[in-house]
Amino acid sequence: MIRAMERFWIAVLFLFPITGLHAGTSEDIELLGSDTATSDEKNDAMDRIAEKGAEAYDDVLKGLSNEKESIRASCARLLGSIGDVRAVDALLERTSPAASEGQKGEASEIVRAACVQGLTRLINADTKRRIGEKLFERLKAENLSASETFVLASAIADTAYDGAFERMEQLLKPEGDPGLGACAARYMIKLDSSRGWNALVALCDAKKTEGEGDKAKEVWSYPKSWEPVRRIAVLALVKSKRSEGMRLLLAEIEDGERFEDVVMDELASAASGYGSGLVRALVDLLKNKEKNRAHNACHQLLAKLGAPAVEAMVALSREGLAVVAKAKEEGKDEPDPYKSIVGRALSDLEKDDAARRAMLDVYRNLGAGDTELRETLLNTLVSSSSPEARLAILDGLSSANIDFVKSAIDSWKRNLDGRDLDRLTPLASHGDKAIRLKLAETLAGSRFPERVRPLLMSLSRDTEDDIRTAVWQGLGKGQDQALIDEFERGLGDSSDAVKSAAARAFDTLITNLKLDEDKDDKEKKELRKRIVGIVRTYLAKNDGASLGIIEEYKEYHRTLFKDDDADGEEVTGMVKAAMTSSEARFRAAAAKLYRGRDFWDKDWTSALVQAFKSESDATAAEAQLGALGDKYKDLEDAQRKELVPLAVKWLGKDKADDKSAPPAKQAANLLGELGNAEKGKCYAEVYEAVKGAVENAVRGGSGPEQVAVTANGIEVFTKMKAGGMVKLVIEAVEKVKDNDVERTAKKYLSDYATNADLPAIDALSTLNKSAKESIRREAEKRESRSN
Repeated sequence: MIRAMERFWIAVLFLFPITGLHAGTSEDIELLGSDTATSDEKNDAMDRIAEKGAEAYDDVLKGLSNEKESIRASCARLLGSIGDVRAVDALLERTSPAASEGQKGEASEIVRAACVQGLTRLINADTKRRIGEKLFERLKAENLSASETFVLASAIADTAYDGAFERMEQLLKPEGDPGLGACAARYMIKLDSSRGWNALVALCDAKKTEGEGDKAKEVWSYPKSWEPVRRIAVLALVKSKRSEGMRLLLAEIEDGERFEDVVMDELASAASGYGSGLVRALVDLLKNKEKNRAHNACHQLLAKLGAPAVEAMVALSREGLAVVAKAKEEGKDEPDPYKSIVGRALSDLEKDDAARRAMLDVYRNLGAGDTELRETLLNTLVSSSSPEARLAILDGLSSANIDFVKSAIDSWKRNLDGRDLDRLTPLASHGDKAIRLKLAETLAGSRFPERVRPLLMSLSRDTEDDIRTAVWQGLGKGQDQALIDEFERGLGDSSDAVKSAAARAFDTLITNLKLDEDKDDKEKKELRKRIVGIVRTYLAKNDGASLGIIEEYKEYHRTLFKDDDADGEEVTGMVKAAMTSSEARFRAAAAKLYRGRDFWDKDWTSALVQAFKSESDATAAEAQLGALGDKYKDLEDAQRKELVPLAVKWLGKDKADDKSAPPAKQAANLLGELGNAEKGKCYAEVYEAVKGAVENAVRGGSGPEQVAVTANGIEVFTKMKAGGMVKLVIEAVEKVKDNDVERTAKKYLSDYATNADLPAIDALSTLNKSAKESIRREAEKRESRSN
């Protein structure tokens, strides 16, 4: 039965051959000559025909004799796309117009060019000589157009027909066309013979002399339009690994040539065959400052040369560090001359897998004396999240060199945060305090507090106060109720600094526990009650824990006492009492808390004013002055009058007891605000202070306090818009010679000096010319407006 079915289908296929393919091909060929079809439709038709391959061959071959030139040209190209070498003779016949002259479908120039294009797709080991020989005969014809000459030369280059050598060599002459020169260069490359390579070397080495005498120099003798041809030749010679290739490549780079990335990738792959010789030559160019035009291209190529380039940069780094060391021995301070070269090169090389592996190998084998080089390699490796970066960091963590370990901890935070914690565990008990402190600070800033908590807990029991201080910020990021017990331990630590740190971090834990949500939840109520008790207990101790709670009380209050209940009033009252504490640190913390709108009422204000009246500590005074400046509108008239002389007293205190801002600036700000309400009193007090400072300067020279009073007092005059102080300000500039005084005086005089004051201002030797001109312009503007 099956054999009968087979015979049936054979008979059907014999009687009714598949003609659909041929019919479709004919229609598509006709479409190629249509005047109404779009270019997209014609391209689609070409694709359909080409996909049919040999099945479309006969129809396409017939198309070579079609009446329409466009169809003949399209079919010529299609025969090349189909790839059937039977078409070679038919196409060769039509590369010459005489072959079919006067016949239907004669080979016009368009058709001839299309036939040549088709032939280039049919070049193989068996056909290339026949095609090359025939096309070369055609190339020798006279009166060829430029376009036909180019098409023929390009095709001959693909055949590498050796009989065309002399003619193609002629196309490389500088007086010729660079387009044909590119074809000739391609021919020489494909020819791959000594005479072909020599022709390309001769092209690249062609020189002429420009200029005369000292200005004479040798330049390439070809026109600029030939530079792409030279580039083709150089790239080919490099790929051939001939010695001339390396020489020409370096000459190209030295001339400041920059290659496109795609070309550089190909070039580097070929140039790697020159090995360390090329790398050394590139490094020599980079070291030569007079060759800076070549540096970009050198770096571009070095980045592709892998391990040899890494080794060269390591050697160059050592050379630079040796220069620095020798200079130090001679008592000189010389920078590393190659640091920027090495840094850029290693940064570029880090993107290459092989180069990274080479860096890691070098990094691991460096000795104890290679600290700077090791740091450079580590920083380069950890600039990405590569496997080599992780391995370098882990190696560094186990180093015997303290500096290496500290650098590795920093890199762990950037690259491995929360991972490989088992490699950090030994460091928690490291014998060097600096390592444990670095670890504590790093873990406290981790983005994964739950993962690093066990290590932080271990460090929180360290014998060193500053290490225990560092851990609490990290522990505060948790959300576990069990941490409350740990914080009670921290709040009761033997060190005041540790207590303060624990108290400042405790509010973060409280916030994370979300006690201000679900207030009817019984468990949260009990938890809140417990925490309020802890806060109350440690506030009463007047120690470091109390200070930390006061410093962060805004957050404590927001989370625990948002509804301002009885507990909140009591605890807030305890904080308010710190305003008049016997300890300056508590007074300063309470005053800073008072700034803003979270805590303020008449009692707070009165306590603040009362504390400020007898304040002698600069840091506390700075905080109090800042708070009073923020709340000056809430002050009563009597309080404002009281504050004026008290604030004036601090105008000369330009240095605080710690690193906080000096109180003098805050005093000037407050007096500027008070001057709006108490202008007469403020005016008189500040005037006397500045006048006294100027007189003291005349008698005994300008001490720091006289300078500060003068500069800040003039600033108060400006803020108060007190325009009657011009003479005093001019005298101050003349007698109290100081940059800060000149700065504030310039602003004041620009605002209030008149034309009548200008001669006295011009006579000031300390004010520079531009300052005087600026003051003059402003004075003349005011005079003009008043007139």
